[in-house]
Amino acid sequence: MAAVVIGVAIGAASAGPASASEDTCDRFELDSPPGVVQAEDFDELSGLIASRAFPGMLWAHNDSGDVPRLLAMNEAGETIGRWAVAGAEAVDWEDIAAGPGPDSDRSYLYIGDIGDNLAARDHLTVYRVPEPDVVPAGDGTLEGAEAIDLRYDTGPADAEALLVDPRSGDLVIITKEVSGRSAVLAAKADQLLTGTPVAMETVGVFDVLAPEADAPTPVAPLPSTLVTAADISPDGSIILVRTYQQVLAFTRSLDESVAEALEGAPCVAPSRPEPQAEGGAWSGGGYAYFTASEVQLPRASGWVPAVEPIPWSRVGVTPPAALAAVAAVAASTSAASHTGIDRSRGLVAGMVLVVIAVLAGSVVVGHRRKRIGS
Repeated sequence: MAAVVIGVAIGAASAGPASASEDTCDRFELDSPPGVVQAEDFDELSGLIASRAFPGMLWAHNDSGDVPRLLAMNEAGETIGRWAVAGAEAVDWEDIAAGPGPDSDRSYLYIGDIGDNLAARDHLTVYRVPEPDVVPAGDGTLEGAEAIDLRYDTGPADAEALLVDPRSGDLVIITKEVSGRSAVLAAKADQLLTGTPVAMETVGVFDVLAPEADAPTPVAPLPSTLVTAADISPDGSIILVRTYQQVLAFTRSLDESVAEALEGAPCVAPSRPEPQAEGGAWSGGGYAYFTASEVQLPRASGWVPAVEPIPWSRVGVTPPAALAAVAAVAASTSAASHTGIDRSRGLVAGMVLVVIAVLAGSVVVGHRRKRIGS
């Protein structure tokens, strides 16, 4: 596919007529006080994703230097347990996503061992592992991890942002470049099932420009041009891209790919300044997104106090990202497709999600679900 140059002008988000992305940001609100991640041993929290099997629960992992494990926690940042990932290695884990896999009745986690600060790794690895069959309660082990070997068509590059498109199952990675010009790479869902090395294709170029002059003062002297995380709403309609200073929101129509959606102008979504902002994820029902930060380096560098807690924030989304697509989906298609998507809060939201899944074609998660208390 031909590469597309994407200009992300932060200042342009407030000029001219309201865009679809600007309307999207009107739905976001920092509706909870600042929180903390309870697990102090996850002070390099880099990857974050909501469970699609257990509503109200999230998975997180540390940056490089930790063993291959995940933290299970609730939406208040409280620890549920620590889960080893059997058969995996942890060279430089940077991000985590959720999506479909070989068994259509399971939800899978995609753990991105994609960090490459020196751009010297000739291949990278994404570990795909099914979520457990039972509700996590305490520590455990995730079994059945598969190593998906990745190579980029333009050679080695550092990256910290990974997502799986809930509509197509495609894997998308955005590289991390000091220049602010990041590559958008993609692999088709069927490529991830072959058991052979996956050649990721450059499908776009993502230009991140400096924040506006009136943006909050950053906590740490880290470049605003570096992409540190990405996630996509459960219905595939909103893409969040995180940098050290901002969360950018892109609205996606039903007929657009992720790369095409990233061509549009984003809005700047609400977020709190964090010392090393690298964690960001939607809730499983699309009613909120969460942010978290590494603190190990900021503490050691004196950017924050040595006792600085691991920050945790919740941003409410009204109506939920899984809810807003109903009218558009119903108007544009009458063909039913694959069923199933994660349940949101309450019976009404859950019914809406089923409608979206039937019409829009989302992922089945067939095993038992239980909401994790917060």
